[in-house]
Amino acid sequence: MVRLLIISRKKRYLLQTILFAILGYFLFIYSSNALFLELGILLVFVLLFLLLSHYPNVKLNNVIYGSILPFQLAISGTLFFYFYPNLSLNFKIIALGIFSLMYYVVALVDNVFFVVQDREEQIPLYRVASTWGQILAVVMAIPLYAAISKLNVFFMWQGFLMAFSALLFSFYQFWILSFDKDLKKTRVGEFMLLNLLVGFLVLVSSIAVSFLPTESFLRSLFVVSILMFGLNYTQSHLKNDITDKFLYQSFFISFIFFIILFLFKP
Repeated sequence: MVRLLIISRKKRYLLQTILFAILGYFLFIYSSNALFLELGILLVFVLLFLLLSHYPNVKLNNVIYGSILPFQLAISGTLFFYFYPNLSLNFKIIALGIFSLMYYVVALVDNVFFVVQDREEQIPLYRVASTWGQILAVVMAIPLYAAISKLNVFFMWQGFLMAFSALLFSFYQFWILSFDKDLKKTRVGEFMLLNLLVGFLVLVSSIAVSFLPTESFLRSLFVVSILMFGLNYTQSHLKNDITDKFLYQSFFISFIFFIILFLFKP
């Protein structure tokens, strides 16, 4: 373990990504295990290597926020392979490669925020990392919400799970935007209201389309478009940059995905 902490962080991220792919292969492709066992093993792995790979910039505050994307990625991957067991071997390997690549990018992106928080000043890579952080949140939400839609639970619980996930994504976005000195600072009430708004929008949209006879993947695309609107709305609010053009574009994107729900039926 001491030798692991001596090597550079980029090598640590690469090493943990390789181990993530190997572990994912044995959990999801090579063997068949209980869902909660797979999920528990992967979450312990993610937390352990989160602490090791980001050392010495590890603090309680940034670990809580920095674990949001890796944890949701791990949950997304676990549920994806569990609810889509009939995919071909080649497709499963490709999917595992995509999840592993995202895991590596998440580690690189979070490292920037860990460094920024430790130094208490912005670094040149900050704005690139903040953009990628938002992109990763939206991308990993697609398979995650598709898998949640397949859970054998009451549709309201599916909606609450998606809303809770969206709430975590919103918390993460607030964390990374808190380092931007150009954005206005929010009070506790406004902070909670904006985060709850994102969760509420996702909850309502997921419930609204849960009755439609369409594929879970297509429903997730629509819900994720609402998530993307909520996150972008929050960011624009902090920038004092909410325009009619932004609202029209967001409505148009969500409307297109809503129409797709009726064009492609199972």
